[in-house]
Amino acid sequence: MGLEELTQSELFQDPIFQLSEFRTFDLLSIPAGGNLYDLYVSHHRYRNGCFEVVVSHTQLAKDDAGVHAVSGAWDEIFFTDPCIPVKSTGMRLAGHEGGGRLARLNGDTLLLSLGAHQFDGVDGPYQVGQDNKNDLSKIIEISLKDGSHSFYARGFRNPQGLLVASDGRVWETEHGPRGGDEVNLIQQGKNYGWPIATYGTNYGAVPWPFNPHPGKQVGFERPRFAFVPSIGISNLIEPSAEEFPEWDEHLLVASLAGNTLYALKTEGDDITYAEPISIGERMRDIISLSDGRVAIITDSGWLIFIRNGDKHRDKAASFEVANLTERPKLQAAESIPTTAEVTGSRVFFYYCGTCHTTDGKTLVGPPLNGVLGRRVGSVADYPYSAALADVKGRWTPSRLRKLLNHDGAGFDESAMPAVSLYKDQFQALVAYLHTTEAKSAEDRLE
Repeated sequence: MGLEELTQSELFQDPIFQLSEFRTFDLLSIPAGGNLYDLYVSHHRYRNGCFEVVVSHTQLAKDDAGVHAVSGAWDEIFFTDPCIPVKSTGMRLAGHEGGGRLARLNGDTLLLSLGAHQFDGVDGPYQVGQDNKNDLSKIIEISLKDGSHSFYARGFRNPQGLLVASDGRVWETEHGPRGGDEVNLIQQGKNYGWPIATYGTNYGAVPWPFNPHPGKQVGFERPRFAFVPSIGISNLIEPSAEEFPEWDEHLLVASLAGNTLYALKTEGDDITYAEPISIGERMRDIISLSDGRVAIITDSGWLIFIRNGDKHRDKAASFEVANLTERPKLQAAESIPTTAEVTGSRVFFYYCGTCHTTDGKTLVGPPLNGVLGRRVGSVADYPYSAALADVKGRWTPSRLRKLLNHDGAGFDESAMPAVSLYKDQFQALVAYLHTTEAKSAEDRLE
């Protein structure tokens, strides 16, 4: 992945760069005969000052001792062209909008979904979605015979799920901007519109600036289903009809922000409804196991299995997973020695930087330089909601925490969406905000 080169670069010391955005996306294991399996991995690579999304391959063997690599060697079967430059605005690398899902189209072909990495003309300086000379924002068809590749479809923002169903249909789930998470039926050669057409809005609930028909997708393939408001859509699967006969002709779609699993009823090329099933966890990934069970991994570390209760009443409800505590520790090169203020700057740019600045400029939200100690709702000419305009007093860490959580004090009526931060993330954010300067002496805590 070029990690050593990355950690020795100037970029690695940039407080706006986050190593967590540099990632492995997906794993796909395909039986290769006997006890052998082909393993394909999609991941970032840093090389010569910019990034690539790469698909690498190795072979595994399964025997009585477990699963092990046959040789340890990796073959590279695809990398994005051109390379992904370091962004000059906002996040330096928006890997969370990278897509990277792998699916087997047929015996000789893989599909790879690629997100725009925020190169959409708003969060990045140019648009890749409709650029025929850029691999980003496309679904790529990769030949396993000779390594050749081509665009299978185009116009995707952040594809989080990719499925080749048993009937040959290709389904994709995609994060929209604010509102407009999509479930798309992917057809070869079609254009799905990003960054022109979307049912969503820009953050701050203003129209997406490039869509001449807000709320419509004119001239492009429309999604078969759109979630408005967004659910933080995750991966999707086709559940086993044998294990779950009532879910025959359904798709199961996981969600992050929604904490809900959705059973989508399909009728040919159409989706007729979405039935919500509350899970109460942010679901990062979902797969269908060979025995028909559904497996879900959550952001809080739970591994959840769903099975047919009537068929398995005599089986244990839970079990133990061994050896997880024996995972190898991070290598020194993967650890970033840093201060609370630098960590806080990364939290700010990741969670707040789309709508706020710390240099006095107003974006969707008011600037936050010097916010701690500043009077609530006091930035001149900013159109505050009543939830903030009517609050007396000054911003303190406690009051800021309540705003982020929509916790009392009328903040649940704020136009700003709730932001979930862990305790250490919030403490680091406060440390960073203390280093920013207020606009005037009048704004400082007296």
